Amino acid sequence: MSKVFVIPDVHLKPWIFDKAEELIVRMKYDAH
Repeated sequence: MSKVFVIPDVHLKPWIFDKAEELIVRMKYDAH
């Protein structure tokens, strides 16, 4: 299982940051 996670981890991190940024933008719009 660990081998499966090591390779995609590099690809997952940018995806996580993209989603986090998207959520932050939505939260800012919702707050106003």
